[in-house]
Amino acid sequence: LGGTRPGATNDILTRLSLDLLGVEYRYISGYRSARMVIPALMSREMNIYASTASDYRRLIEPILVKTGQVIGLWHWPLMDEEGSLQRNPLIPELPSISDRFGIIHGGKPSGRIWEALKLVMKFSSIDHVVLGPPAMNERATAALRQGFTDTSNSGAFIADFERAFTFAPLPVSHKAIRKKADGLANIDPGMAKFLRAFIASGAGTGSGKGGKKKR
Repeated sequence: LGGTRPGATNDILTRLSLDLLGVEYRYISGYRSARMVIPALMSREMNIYASTASDYRRLIEPILVKTGQVIGLWHWPLMDEEGSLQRNPLIPELPSISDRFGIIHGGKPSGRIWEALKLVMKFSSIDHVVLGPPAMNERATAALRQGFTDTSNSGAFIADFERAFTFAPLPVSHKAIRKKADGLANIDPGMAKFLRAFIASGAGTGSGKGGKKKR
């Protein structure tokens, strides 16, 4: 498993997912970008890598997937404003991680690893956040929010973005962002401790069942 660094969101998600599935692996970090990963995958320097939807569509899919050198295994679903998991519409052809678990093991995932994975998915489903100063003028704030929403939904913007990245971003309301941010203060201390230790370890549990750690 190639990654960026132990604290990177995609690395955490991938390691937790492999543990959930019960896959033994060796985790190696230090790859700075998808452009470094492509030759590493082509040369079998690594076997597994987690990409953003953008890099998957622009780089991984045309160079590696369509040439038969790699296959897409799963996507991580998005968490809606009510906290429910929803399929990512940007990559509809790939099963979700919970679907992949069912294909391999049957049934639905559960347990501490799954709860940790859901927590990370909940707070990692936002790519970009636009922020202003605390005392920002309310009318200006409302105008900017509306402007970003209208732009994100406009045909011209979507067409330009799709030409560059093959898909259009999904706008998220400021209320949903606020709810996610507020939720950070209510994370179970035991789960927070588990995730801190997991990140610090620099490797997953290997077997997905508390097995020997791979270094």
